[in-house]
Amino acid sequence: MTTLRTVDIVRRTGEVAQAILSGEKVVVARPKNQNWVIMSEMAYNEVMRQKANAEYLAKLRRSDDDYKAGRIVEKTLDELHAMEKSMQ
Repeated sequence: MTTLRTVDIVRRTGEVAQAILSGEKVVVARPKNQNWVIMSEMAYNEVMRQKANAEYLAKLRRSDDDYKAGRIVEKTLDELHAMEKSMQ
C-alpha cells in the first residue's frame, strides 16, 4: 500500500492510476487523519463480497445460537402448506 499526498496524486496521476489498476491500494494522506483509500473497482468488489459473506455467516451463527437455545418454532410440512393457503 502506497501513501501519497493529494498534490502527489495530481502530479503523478498516470503512474498512480497504473499502480491502482495493477492491484495496489493507495492511501491519500489528508489533514486530521481524514485519509482516503483508492483502489480498483475489482478490489472494491472483492471487499464488498467479503463483507457480505461475513454478515451472512454472522446471521447463520445467530440462527444456530437460537436453535441451540430453543428459540425455534417447529412446523410440519402440512402445517406450513395450511399457513400458505390461509395467506392467499
